[in-house]
Amino acid sequence: MGLLTLSVKAQPPAQLPCYPSVINAVSNPLTICNGTSTDLSIISGDLGDATNWYWYANQCGGIPIDSGLSITVTPTFSTTYFVRGEGGCTVPGICSQIVVTVDNCNPPPCNLPNVPEISYATICNGSSTEISIQGGNLNDATDWNWFEGDCSGNPVGTGLSITVSPTSTTTYFVRGEGGCVVPGTGLCGQGTVNVDNCNPPPCNLPNVPEISYATICNGSSTEISIQGGNLNDATDWNWFEGDCSGNPVGTGLSITVSPTSTTTYFVRGEGGCVVPGTGLCGQGTVTVDNCEPPICFAPIIISLSESPTICNGASTEISVTNGLLSSATDWVWYENSCEGTPIGSGLTITVTPNQTTTYFVRGEGGCVANEPCTPLLVTVNEPTASTEDFTACSSYVWHSNNYTESGTYTFNTQNANGCDSIVTLNLTINQPTASTEDFTACSSYVWHENNYTESGTYTFNTQNANGCDSIVTLNLTINQPTASTEDFTACSSYVWHSNN
Repeated sequence: MGLLTLSVKAQPPAQLPCYPSVINAVSNPLTICNGTSTDLSIISGDLGDATNWYWYANQCGGIPIDSGLSITVTPTFSTTYFVRGEGGCTVPGICSQIVVTVDNCNPPPCNLPNVPEISYATICNGSSTEISIQGGNLNDATDWNWFEGDCSGNPVGTGLSITVSPTSTTTYFVRGEGGCVVPGTGLCGQGTVNVDNCNPPPCNLPNVPEISYATICNGSSTEISIQGGNLNDATDWNWFEGDCSGNPVGTGLSITVSPTSTTTYFVRGEGGCVVPGTGLCGQGTVTVDNCEPPICFAPIIISLSESPTICNGASTEISVTNGLLSSATDWVWYENSCEGTPIGSGLTITVTPNQTTTYFVRGEGGCVANEPCTPLLVTVNEPTASTEDFTACSSYVWHSNNYTESGTYTFNTQNANGCDSIVTLNLTINQPTASTEDFTACSSYVWHENNYTESGTYTFNTQNANGCDSIVTLNLTINQPTASTEDFTACSSYVWHSNN
């Protein structure tokens, strides 16, 4: 079998059109001061198939200085900037240009700060003081700078005032700086802080206090307190257990302790100028007795308030009217059962049930365990509502009110349970009707079974389709017959009214 060789020549892909960038408008020529910056931007343009805008200085090409729709430049001499779209399938095209003229602008005059005055002070060694500017104006400076020793010495702060703590008499200097003011120029104001090795005032030691005594049962607590004494220059009473330098157990005029054996407590004033650990202590003893527990008496409920009946939405008070708490501490109330979360406490509580509810109460607290509850029923009655439909002629009197128009009306009263009863009346008012008949007859006319022989106006009362009065008026005219005689002579025959 022969070998067939097939040669395939690849065709180049179809060339798509490539759109160059177009610049319609750029920033206007600018003039700036030497040392300042300005923004250059393309105001209107289209990149086409280019990928970005590229900027050049002094010529349209070479190494770009930046890229993007806008750039910031800081030329030191007048410069022409060029921009064009590049990248993608496009060939770099024609640049647009912007001229930035640099001017050596003269700076505005600088208003130097005035020489300030400074407050003086005398302090004790180890304390601080505030010194401040009493006069002066920063003008074009931005802040007051303070120095120690001389006008170019150690900086110690800024602002209208500073706080200093010199250990010896020191002179402080201040001047306005910043802004257009050249640093280190300008005159300083000065003020001196005199430091005195002041002698401390005498320290008045606290008096020896007296302490209350107590006897308690093992396992209970008691408060012991200072009954006499004066802190003087001390700042607080410090308490100790065992001796005057023993275990600290609290501070203040009184402390609560729970010793398990008879213990003596000590107290003395300390703090302020009083040297810690010095001074005399007062003392008091808490005697601990292994007391027998007291007898616990159960609470007794003799009577509760009467079971009330209320309307839904109203509130009522329920109370223990006669009872003894005994060893309990309070009356506690529950809803629906004698357990769960209490709803209140005390002899009396206010409740607002939305249905008939049983409340329970018992004495609790102290040594009393769970005692049986006493129930109290609160009956809740509901309001009622009813509707009446009525049709009347002309008007209708309902609950002393006269209604002359159809509509829906309500009346509030009380039902048999004493609760709101709202009665709604759907009322239809029908009106009477009237009609008139005109008739002319000879001799007589029978109308609604009555025979009328004379002209006149007559009425007849009946009911319309709504059952209301219908008044019919008859305007009747009765005409009477007439007679006449004719005399005539004829030969052989005479035709009279078609008769021969």
